[in-house]
Amino acid sequence: MTEQPDPQQIRAKINQQWAEGDFTGWFETLYAGANQNLDSVPWAHAHVHPLLTGWLEKHPLDGKGKRALVLGSGLGDDAEHLAQLGFDVTAFDISESAIEWAQKRFPDTTVDYQVADLFNLPEAWQGQFDFVLEIFTVQSLPLNLRESALSAIPPLLKEGGQLLFACLGREHAVVPQGPPWAISRTELEILEDGGLSIENAEDFLQNNSARRFRILYRK
Repeated sequence: MTEQPDPQQIRAKINQQWAEGDFTGWFETLYAGANQNLDSVPWAHAHVHPLLTGWLEKHPLDGKGKRALVLGSGLGDDAEHLAQLGFDVTAFDISESAIEWAQKRFPDTTVDYQVADLFNLPEAWQGQFDFVLEIFTVQSLPLNLRESALSAIPPLLKEGGQLLFACLGREHAVVPQGPPWAISRTELEILEDGGLSIENAEDFLQNNSARRFRILYRK
C-alpha cells in the first residue's frame, strides 16, 4: 500500500525552506512528499491546462519539424499535448520527483523530460526553440526573483519563435499577496526588453473571478 503523505509535515518543511530563503527547493519537497498522490499537488489535475487548450481552439498549431519547450512542466500533460501536435518537445522542471512522476505517467512518451533550473538553464538550449510554453510557473516565484525569471525566457527562442505566456494578472500598483504572486503587464515588459513583440494579448476573468493574462509573443 502506498504511504499517504502527511500535509502538515510537508507544509512545515516548505515553511522552513522559505524562512531559509530557499524559494525553489520547495517544489521538490511538495512533489516528493506527495508520493505520487495527485490530490497532494494543488495544481496537478491530470489534464491539459485549459489556458492552453482554450488558446489552441482559436490558434491551432502544427508542430511538425519544430521544437517546443515547456517551462515548469510538472506532471507532463501540457508537454504531451504539444508532442501530439507534432512538436519535438523538451520539458523541464526543477523537481526531480516531478520529472520521474511524469515519465512514469507517460512511459511511451516522445517528450525529453529533464531536471533543470530556470535560473541556470543549459547553454545548448539558447536560441533553439520554435515555441515556448509558460503557464503559472513565474508567478509561483517571489517578487525578488521575477526579473531574473522573466529575463531567462526570451533567449530560449529562435528568431521568429513564439512564447505563449499565461499568468494571474494584476494592476502594477497593486501589491500581490502570494504564493502565487499575480504579474502586472509592466513587469512583463521585461520580455519585450529581451527582444519579444506582442502578437496577441488577452486580459480576462476566468470563471468570472480570477484575472488572467494570456499573451502570445514572437521573437
